[in-house]
Amino acid sequence: MTTVCLASFLIAMGGALDETAAAAPQSVIQPIQSQPVGSAIPQPPDSAAAVGEFTRAAELYLEQADYLGATEALLAGLELSGANLGSDPRLAGMLTQALFLGAESGQMMPYLDRVNQLYPEWPPLPVLKARSLLYLGELDAAKVLIDRALQAAPEDPIANAVMIDGLRLIGELEEARESTAQLLERRPLPPWLVEHLHEVQAELSS
Repeated sequence: MTTVCLASFLIAMGGALDETAAAAPQSVIQPIQSQPVGSAIPQPPDSAAAVGEFTRAAELYLEQADYLGATEALLAGLELSGANLGSDPRLAGMLTQALFLGAESGQMMPYLDRVNQLYPEWPPLPVLKARSLLYLGELDAAKVLIDRALQAAPEDPIANAVMIDGLRLIGELEEARESTAQLLERRPLPPWLVEHLHEVQAELSS
């Protein structure tokens, strides 16, 4: 997505996003080449402020549970700045949240593909793709990615949360309940993930 397209989209939102949209740059973004997670490309003098506006827009979208809008805003900022996901935990956390929670919409695969173009080595990417595959009905392909992620990092909370989703979808509800309770005992977890797991727990208990 170009910055011009996103700026127009933000302007159309009105209200709380007017200030953010007005600050968005008006030049067309040229796609950047794939970047290692630990690297960043030089930024134009005004890009840091523009990226900040996209990040604030993404925060508003997340508050409204608009995960597509949040992802679009974050990716626009990434394309503009070549931001370093490996050294920016806040940006990486917001993108993880948007891609994880947005998976149930069935509309996140194009965004995951774009992230893969920008940062193919970003560690959460395979398991975030797995969650989208689950909600697209591609359970076998998702299981391969989940198993691989858990083999590499058995304690990873995102991978375990996606595993729980897989258990729910195949009807392994008792194992899903136990796994959810165990995951909630771990701290710290991102607040959004704790909220999600409590919702899963309530659903499994009903």
